[in-house]
Amino acid sequence: MILAAALLVSAPAGGLTAQFSANVPGVPRASLPFHGGSQGRFEVDLTGFKFPGEPGDTLGGRLRLGFGQSWRIASSFEFGFDVTIAEGTVLRSPLDSAAVDPESLLNIDGSAAYGLRFGLKFRPLSYVDPNGYGFDVAVGVAYQPALEPGFIFQKMGDSTFAGGALGKDDDELETPTKIHGSTQFLLAVSYTTKRLTADVALLAETATLEGPSTLVVYDGTSARLGLKYRLTGGFALGVAYWGSGAPPWRDRLASSVGDIEMNAQQFGILLGFGSTPGKGTDLIISSPRGAFGKAINLYWRFW
Repeated sequence: MILAAALLVSAPAGGLTAQFSANVPGVPRASLPFHGGSQGRFEVDLTGFKFPGEPGDTLGGRLRLGFGQSWRIASSFEFGFDVTIAEGTVLRSPLDSAAVDPESLLNIDGSAAYGLRFGLKFRPLSYVDPNGYGFDVAVGVAYQPALEPGFIFQKMGDSTFAGGALGKDDDELETPTKIHGSTQFLLAVSYTTKRLTADVALLAETATLEGPSTLVVYDGTSARLGLKYRLTGGFALGVAYWGSGAPPWRDRLASSVGDIEMNAQQFGILLGFGSTPGKGTDLIISSPRGAFGKAINLYWRFW
């Protein structure tokens, strides 16, 4: 059980996609930042999970903090970036014998400063009123360089490791520390009214591999859909659909517990808070493993 849990924790996860500004997290929009000319975003990604087994359930949780910013350039361009500040996972296996040291059942996995990606977007078509409501079409390109995370820490049972660009190198680490490079192309359409926001995006990603990567390598085309309807001045309901693509928290490094069944989290329910257009708090509720009894994910975006 301990070995199986350790392997699950060390499995790789996916890469970053939020460098394009978004009305709905994980769904790039064609519209550009309107009020203030920029969109800043701070992300809190919290997951709780359990793995049934004998003699009991393996329990754990993970937390990720991310940051990004996008700027409108002139009237038709947007430049942005995103990066993960830090993330960590704690996994606790059940105690099946009095002879087993409880500390050996605790696994910790953490990383900091990784997943940097840049994006540039061009809006050739736009029919909006002075309030920013209307119809937009945009194309874009994003690039993720193949960089090593700033710091990596792992504790599996009685063994610990510190690595990364700023950490201590150790040739005994089995998990690679470098992130693959990738290029992403975007075609997006947005429609915005006072109450309704609708975004549709098509993304094509090509990965460049020179060796193993700490992130799951996504290479292909995916459709995204985001809908948000404002019920009151400060509250909105919505849904995000990522299909075969990836949600906004796909840049989970090393500890991918909660991303084991990648195809199970194709959509999330959105709760939006805030009365100022282009600012507020979004909460997406989803199950990374397809069942809330196995795992629940709460993703906050403050923008």
